[in-house]
Amino acid sequence: MMNVTEKHPHPLARRPDRWGWILCFIFCNVILCAFVHPLLQAADAQMPTPQTRILSAQGTVDIFRGESQLWIPAKVNMPLAFGDIVRTGRRSKAALQMTDKTLIKIRQLTSMVIQAPESKGKQPLLNLRSGSVFFFSRESPKEVPFRTSLTSGAIRGTEFELTAIENGSSTLTMVDGLVDLSTPMGNVSATGGEQVVIEPDQSPRKTPMLNPESVIQWTLYYPGILDTSELQWTEVAPPEIWKAALNAYNLGNLPQAITSMPKASDQGEQEAARLLRAAIWLAHGEVSITENALDENWNLGRHAELSAALKSLIQKLSLGGRSKDNYNQAQLGGTRTLMLARSYHAQASYHLEEALEWAQRAAEESTTFGYAWARLAELQFSFGNHQRTKEALEKAIEISPENAQARILEGFIQLANKHPEAALASMQKAVELDSGLSNAW
Repeated sequence: MMNVTEKHPHPLARRPDRWGWILCFIFCNVILCAFVHPLLQAADAQMPTPQTRILSAQGTVDIFRGESQLWIPAKVNMPLAFGDIVRTGRRSKAALQMTDKTLIKIRQLTSMVIQAPESKGKQPLLNLRSGSVFFFSRESPKEVPFRTSLTSGAIRGTEFELTAIENGSSTLTMVDGLVDLSTPMGNVSATGGEQVVIEPDQSPRKTPMLNPESVIQWTLYYPGILDTSELQWTEVAPPEIWKAALNAYNLGNLPQAITSMPKASDQGEQEAARLLRAAIWLAHGEVSITENALDENWNLGRHAELSAALKSLIQKLSLGGRSKDNYNQAQLGGTRTLMLARSYHAQASYHLEEALEWAQRAAEESTTFGYAWARLAELQFSFGNHQRTKEALEKAIEISPENAQARILEGFIQLANKHPEAALASMQKAVELDSGLSNAW
């Protein structure tokens, strides 16, 4: 009879070292987990988090990377890691976007840290060191944890602004939502339409706001309306230091205009320079700075009218239908700048035909006023006048080829004509020119 045991020995007898290899494998995995897992966790903490990316960066916007200990320029679509610091310089601003489309706008001279959420599934913590940020979400209210030098809390809302002065006060303005604040001097809750001010060594102070939108004017879009050919310079030509900003403004490149704008002289400026500075600041959304520049006496009647046009645009776009037209009869259509302002006035009051009439007058009276031709094109498009839209838009781009709003309209027209590739190229061009325009995204 065949000896089965001899012909087919037991596996353990055939491989006496098998269990030794198994035990060795388990031991090595334990060692690897003990030493490598912490390293992987540390590396994961440094990896860019998918929740947040740079949506737009205008002017000087820098990111401090914790792992490199270096400041690097921010770029559109750059992912942010937990612990990164976002910093905006003067005349600069940025916007961040999370995966749920939540938008965070960052004002000039702001420093903010994106910190890891306190627990899984929560939003990152916004540590505002100084400056101002604006939070906006089209989705259901989000709970956003935040911190400043004086307070911390969680905001359950869709729209609010947070301002912090380094080692000073903090101010929270709720446009829509609810917040619970915690400070060393006491706690407080606020809802939409309320503002909370926290001062060092004082209890938080809550006040109602009749117009909370006035606080967030820096986040709004203000179009270019100044016809620079109507400025009256002291000399025949504008000063050399203004040529770069003036050229950028006329080309329609508003971000470049504010970057190129010269520093204000301590000895004062001529009226034309003050008006151009105010128009550029307004296009950047800095309404309070614009109003301060316009709140002066004007020796020349034309400059007084241009100033009135800029002021009226601020009033109408910030208050909408709640504001009244405050033009006197002598101002009706005197300058092309005022005509364009009246076009936006009429639209804000839902008088679209009147808006079209004023834009057409402003454009037809000047062959070099690119903003008027772009405005005329968008209004013609809204009325479905495609041929007139095409003609006005071609003129606008010929005069101001770097006008991002005109490029956006160009993209919409190409899309309507079933040219998606050309439409995408126009939209990408608009983003390159002004990444802060949300309708390009």
